[in-house]
Amino acid sequence: MENASQRLLLIGAMALLLRSPVAVGIECDPQASSNPAVRGRLESVLANLVAMIDRQRSGLTFPGYAEIVVYDLEGRPPLDIYGNVWCVAGAPPKDCLACANLLAKSAKRRPCIVRADSVTLSYGPCVLRYSAHNFFGEVPNPDYFNVHNTGDTIPLYYEGHFNKGVSGFFIRLAHLVLYSWDNYGELNEEIFFGRTRMSIEATAQCSPDMTSPKILCVQCLMEARKKFDEGLCNGSMSCTILYSNCILKYATTTFKPEL
Repeated sequence: MENASQRLLLIGAMALLLRSPVAVGIECDPQASSNPAVRGRLESVLANLVAMIDRQRSGLTFPGYAEIVVYDLEGRPPLDIYGNVWCVAGAPPKDCLACANLLAKSAKRRPCIVRADSVTLSYGPCVLRYSAHNFFGEVPNPDYFNVHNTGDTIPLYYEGHFNKGVSGFFIRLAHLVLYSWDNYGELNEEIFFGRTRMSIEATAQCSPDMTSPKILCVQCLMEARKKFDEGLCNGSMSCTILYSNCILKYATTTFKPEL
């Protein structure tokens, strides 16, 4: 009975989280132009992406990735639509599907959708992107990113040492991802500031379409790291940087010494 109550509480919390419109990060490519023909077919593209993720739940493995190309029937490449959705490694299939469905619905009502042909949305464990050009496997424009800060801010007298440590983690993560089979890497280590101990969990991942050549994935991650070095996370103890086809993320737990 207790387990059933816990499951209901978890489902309720997830439903509340998924209803939050503020949590959806969205990035519109400023170079993309609006095109009514592309927007008119967007709804079917989004529905197909969600349906593909849903079908994966019944398989022996769960890739958590789907991509689709809808070509213009009259052979006009500018009117083709490319779309994909992917979930971070380890995301439960049910959560991945719920996240993809949320982003698909958000794509229909977000204001920049009607102004751009190239859009990236992110929320929790998943990322959805569509464009009028073939973006599969490419490293995006250097100014094309999204960031989400959470948690407290590192004290100023620790910030330099902290940022240097996290930046070093990101370099090591990029190396791990280069030799991984699933475009994913993680580190969990401790750093000390005097007697204060901090545990930092950092992860890096590229979307599954960035596998050949693998160096493009590393290039994407290093561009995201460059944004961190430029102060994008503003000294936050937890931060997620989405750089179009890749994600860098870290979370910090502080353990103060006992008196």
